Amino acid sequence: MERFFTPPHSIDIPSTTPLVFLAGPVQGAQDWQTSFAKQILVDNANVAVASPRRTPEDQAKFDADEQVVWEHKSLERAREFGVIAFWLAAQNLDDETYPEGRAYAQTTRIELGKALGWKQFQPDLPVVIGFDPDYTARGGGSEDYIRREAAMTGIAIHATERAFLDAIITTMNHQKLIEATEQFVKERLYNETTGHDWWHAERVRNIARRIQSTEGGDALTIDLALLLHDVGDRKVIGNDEGEDDYSIAETFLYDQAVDDTVRDHVMAIIKHMSYSKSFDIQEDRPNSIEFQIVQDADRLDALGAIGTARAFAFGGSRGRSLYDPDYTAQTFQSSDAYKKSQGSTLHHFEEKLFKLNELLNTETARTIAKERDAYMHEFQQRFLDEWHGRK
Repeated sequence: MERFFTPPHSIDIPSTTPLVFLAGPVQGAQDWQTSFAKQILVDNANVAVASPRRTPEDQAKFDADEQVVWEHKSLERAREFGVIAFWLAAQNLDDETYPEGRAYAQTTRIELGKALGWKQFQPDLPVVIGFDPDYTARGGGSEDYIRREAAMTGIAIHATERAFLDAIITTMNHQKLIEATEQFVKERLYNETTGHDWWHAERVRNIARRIQSTEGGDALTIDLALLLHDVGDRKVIGNDEGEDDYSIAETFLYDQAVDDTVRDHVMAIIKHMSYSKSFDIQEDRPNSIEFQIVQDADRLDALGAIGTARAFAFGGSRGRSLYDPDYTAQTFQSSDAYKKSQGSTLHHFEEKLFKLNELLNTETARTIAKERDAYMHEFQQRFLDEWHGRK
């Protein structure tokens, strides 16, 4: 299989093959793309690389419109699965063919702006940025601006070729880890019927990305925690009044050789994020932004229309009544008492769901929760009106 592509040749690779798009100056720069591509490909058999630098033969037939279309398609393909890697190479001041008056790296800066815009709405978008130490000194522009924008979206700037290339490989390894995690969670939760299924994991991840886009945080830690948080949940494994089985997630992380620091952080989040834990004193509870985002995203999925549907799905799975007018909602003082609750599903709104709005950590989550919480109050009132024949 061809693994190195240049314009105008089509990138014909399987959807499961990650593509590294080497974005960066072509005109006026030395050919850094070819040597970088070789270093990426030599130790990574299941990777493809796209470079906007044409071969001499194809450059002789250069077509500007064709080039723009090719670069756009390559960026989109790397955005779908791969890495968009910007190396801000220094200008070759000895290049006499460079057009007089043309701003150096202007196309690169346009494409970088596009990628940073995407990342605001897709926080896990894999973007890697590096600067040649002589980029600005040799005529490159906007370095300070690029650094500020990158910092605002949580992108590290790499100052050496080696660090830049290592970051590309690390990013691809993270993608492979997330793919493996997704498959593991799907296999365990796909047919789960209590409202803690694969689609719950997918929804909370989407909510988390929305929160992270304004609150920050490490995308890998957040993704792993959200994907794995229910695989050993007591309700999922049929141990409603017992304890969660954290060994399922932890064993998976060990099997995937996840970095010790990341693994420990992910497990700390999973062990302390559930509502039932809020009744206990948690001296070792993490207070990281990643923990706050994961907990908020999970709680937001218990609110609104989907939260309402999940509540009745869980109640049905446990044989609980829709509503029991002879039952009085309880105020629980311990996690054990909460776990043993046998109230109706509608009473669960008062016993837990209406309390979540006040327990959220981030301002972004609290803003999202307002409409969802209002919806559930309206639903409760409508339910009671219909129950009593008022509507």
